Amino acid sequence: MRPAIESALEQSFHDLEVVVTDDGSTDGTADAIRSIVDPRVSLEVFSTNRGACLAKNACIRRSKGEYIANLNSDDLFLPGKLERQVRFLDTHPEVGAVFGYPLFIDETGRQLVDGETFYGNIFKTENRTRAQWLRHFFLRGNALCHPTVLIRRRCYDDVGYYDPALAQLPDLDMWVRLVKHFEIHLLQEPLIGFRVLRDNQNTSAPRPEVAVRLTWEWRKILDHYMALDEQVMIDAFPELAARIERSERPSWLARFAYSLLERYLQRETASSVASTARARRPALWCLAELALEVGRPQHVSFAFDAMYRVLAARDAVTRYPDCYREFISYTGSYDPYGILGNLPPTRRFV
Repeated sequence: MRPAIESALEQSFHDLEVVVTDDGSTDGTADAIRSIVDPRVSLEVFSTNRGACLAKNACIRRSKGEYIANLNSDDLFLPGKLERQVRFLDTHPEVGAVFGYPLFIDETGRQLVDGETFYGNIFKTENRTRAQWLRHFFLRGNALCHPTVLIRRRCYDDVGYYDPALAQLPDLDMWVRLVKHFEIHLLQEPLIGFRVLRDNQNTSAPRPEVAVRLTWEWRKILDHYMALDEQVMIDAFPELAARIERSERPSWLARFAYSLLERYLQRETASSVASTARARRPALWCLAELALEVGRPQHVSFAFDAMYRVLAARDAVTRYPDCYREFISYTGSYDPYGILGNLPPTRRFV
């Protein structure tokens, strides 16, 4: 922890505070922090371990600055990190948060190359529009290194703090909420020393419990997409436009039945029902179909829940009568929960 704090105090940007929350450590960390003689450092100590997100949220609440950076106890700010990011946000008021690349280091501080870590080059990405980020997060997952961020305080005020129920993907959850309202920018240069611990001790290291928890958390994060406005959804997924306009003409028997009903009722209700069979599909339904094509368990589960939400609407029976048949076919064609143990959950079996 001490090297991390010192890397912040030694930044060329000096107008800062270092707000530290000790998450119930028992290794003397709190005493080591108290030994740092600098009025810019403040410390709160949890009596028990509560989790990383609750510790981060406590720091945000206690902080006073306009901009907020995140720094984990094992990582380091590289020289000039804050100065470059503060300058960018000062000159780009339309941007809510600015990120950078990590420089991977081992426990001794030796620089690692991409092939030496399980992260590979996942963070070596390019800038995107808000819509493009929403698409990437939905289809591919995270590509932004959380400890590199410098974010405006008002972003947290508007979209909320970190979800303490998440352990693997609280950052992805935050980025999805963030880009729904704010532009973000990536400085394509290393800004932090990201320490990779031996024996897969990093929070995001490929351990079995991480893999199963990650799938569940990504599934919950996908729920944010159910609340997107139709135009935002189409901007992020342009291929949905053609799906939304897709029509299915009723069979001759259905048309005949509708005409008889209309004659009996002496009004146009039946004709309007007939026309609904050719109505536009809701954007959420079309996004769900795209999620089925992605095929990951979390995406298939999201698709089922999104489709069910569409069909639960009060007027769904008259507006989307054919969707019920399709939905029942889908739920019998995918196995997101691995019920059939010999079948990969990402593959259809009919």
